Amino acid sequence: MIQFSNDDFESIYTPSEPRIRFILSDWSKSDLSQIRLFRPEKSRDLEKSTLPFFRQLYPYLFSDVETLPESQDFDELKRLKYTVESIDGTKEWLATLEIPAQTETVVSYDFRIALLVQWSLFAESYENFCYSSLDDICIFSTSERWYLLYFHEDIFLFAKRKE
Repeated sequence: MIQFSNDDFESIYTPSEPRIRFILSDWSKSDLSQIRLFRPEKSRDLEKSTLPFFRQLYPYLFSDVETLPESQDFDELKRLKYTVESIDGTKEWLATLEIPAQTETVVSYDFRIALLVQWSLFAESYENFCYSSLDDICIFSTSERWYLLYFHEDIFLFAKRKE
């Protein structure tokens, strides 16, 4: 379980990392009010703690394998390619993941930038978080029960951890 406090966040309107301005440039004020920006130090901690899981998942981005070896930490794997071809289709696929709307979700771009949002905002507006040909993004619940990779070649890979 990821622990955080109010001290782990900075203002989304005056971020210390200039690149966040690009990431959030298309959002309305109403949507921005639902997004919290982690301080770079906390972003680094989040990325370090989840990196081992994403390294396990990475080989499955391009593989045709749909089941994971028993030794893996995950018991479910789903993949969606070419999300840019159908935004509505991708939103439908995200809905099949059956993640509760209020789930606190981390969207981690790198060791300096991570956001905290509710799953419903991410699922309804994923195209504002994920840019084809630009970033690889790690998305995960604060409970660390599931992980979602977005690969810059326009692929989502979802995995649930074993209980």
